[in-house]
Amino acid sequence: MIKPLTVFHGSVSIGFEPGESLEGLFNDELIGKGGDANSALGLHTSFSRWVAIEYAQNLGRITQRLPVVYEISVPVNRITCLLGTSEYLGMVDGESVLTHADFSAIRSSMIEAGIDAVVVEGCEDIDPCVLLQPSRCSVISRYTADMMTSRLESGEIAEESILPNGIEWVTGGDFLTPEELMSNRLVAAPAPN
Repeated sequence: MIKPLTVFHGSVSIGFEPGESLEGLFNDELIGKGGDANSALGLHTSFSRWVAIEYAQNLGRITQRLPVVYEISVPVNRITCLLGTSEYLGMVDGESVLTHADFSAIRSSMIEAGIDAVVVEGCEDIDPCVLLQPSRCSVISRYTADMMTSRLESGEIAEESILPNGIEWVTGGDFLTPEELMSNRLVAAPAPN
C-alpha cells in the first residue's frame, strides 16, 4: 500500500523569490552529480530536521550561499535497508570499493524490484533515507536553516519524521545490493604480493 513518507533535505540557495515554484525542484537528472559515489543512488535525505539543518549550514559555509532545509513528501510502497555506513558509502576498511556506475546499477536494480527508498541501519547520527526517484517528490515546505532551527527550538514543529505503517520492507534477493557487489569485488581482487 502506497503511503506518503516525509523526510528532510539540507541544501543551499541563492535566495528566496516570492511566489517561486518549487515544482520539479528535485528531479532524476540530479542523481550522481555529487562527488561521492553513492550520490548515484538517489536523493539523500534524513528523517531528522537537525541533520538536514547541520548539512545545510555546513554547505552554506563552504559555498557562501543561504542554507535551506526542504521538507519533502514522497509516495512509498517498498523500502529496503542497507546495513551500516560501509555499505551506504561503498567502502571496505576505509577504502572506496564502489563507483558512481556501481551505485547507478544498484539503483536501477532496486527500482526494477519496485523499491522506492533506502534506509540505513547503524547510521543513527545522520538517520539517512535515500529516495531512488526524486522526480516523485513534492516539496511541502522550504525554510532557511535559521528559521527551521527557531521553529524546532520553540517546539512549533516535531524534530523527526517516522516511517508510516503499512510500508513493505524488502530484503535482498531480487535486486543488487552494495554488500553483494563489494563482496564480489573483494573475492575477484588479486591477492597482495
